[in-house]
Order: sequence, then C-alpha cells, then structure tokens
Amino acid sequence: MGALVVIVGLLFGAGIAAVLAIFDFAPTIQSSLLVLAVGCWLLLLQDFWRYLAFARLVPHQAFLNDCLWAVVQFGLIGLVVAFGDLTPAASVVTWVAGGAAGAFFGIFQFAVVPAASRDLWRSAKKILRLGRWLLLAELAFAAGSQGAILLLAGSQGRQ
Repeated sequence: MGALVVIVGLLFGAGIAAVLAIFDFAPTIQSSLLVLAVGCWLLLLQDFWRYLAFARLVPHQAFLNDCLWAVVQFGLIGLVVAFGDLTPAASVVTWVAGGAAGAFFGIFQFAVVPAASRDLWRSAKKILRLGRWLLLAELAFAAGSQGAILLLAGSQGRQ
C-alpha cells in the first residue's frame, strides 16, 4: 500500500506542476507550489506511516515519527530565520524536509520499503473492496485542499 501512496503523491505533484504550467501566479506562490509539487509524495508517505502506526496499534511509533518531523521542520525554520528570510517557499521547504525525514524514518520504523510490484493493482482493488479507500481519499483531500489554498492565495495576490 505504501507504493500506492507514493504513486498518488507523484500524481498530485504532477497535477500541481501542470497547474503551474497553465496559470500565471505571483513568483512567491509559484516557488511554493513548485516545492509542494516536488515534495508532495514525501508528505503523503509520512502521513501513511502515521496511519499505519495507528492501524497496527502502535501509536507511540506515530508519535516518534511526528516528533522527528516537527524537530526537523522547526529546526530548519529556526535556521532560516537566523540566517535568512523566511519566505513562503522557504516555509514549504521546511515542511517538506520535515515530512521527508518522517517518510524515510518510517521505512526504518516499519521495516517496509514502498515498492511497486505486479500485484500493485490487485492490492489496490483489494484495498478498495475492504473500504480502505477512505484513507486514500483523506490523503488526497488533505493534499488537494492544501494545494487549493495555495492556488487561491496566489490568484488573489496577482495584480
């Protein structure tokens, strides 16, 4: 299922990149969306590990993963503020970096490497039959709504 989450994240990233290619946004919004397009799959994978931890009844693993995310993100925000300018794009970079740390830590935590196989589509159908599509829908909605907020903000700032 981790491979499916990565694929969904890559598809969302491609969708964000397509929107960037079609519409003209303010430079700050363009750079923020570009970072989101590149890192979307990492953010979704980190969320997947959190849901997996709760599904496996090991919520302390989700807590550890989220703590790593927060430490990396806020540590980087501190560095950016101390040595530079905290732009919207820099903020998104810190968010994606924290998510990336959690995504890769999740591979270590659960000893699972998301990998596509011949059984990927069969597994996807099984997930849908079992009603786990709600997890994917929630992940898609979360990423989509965050992207929509950035798009809306960017379109309002353009004169």
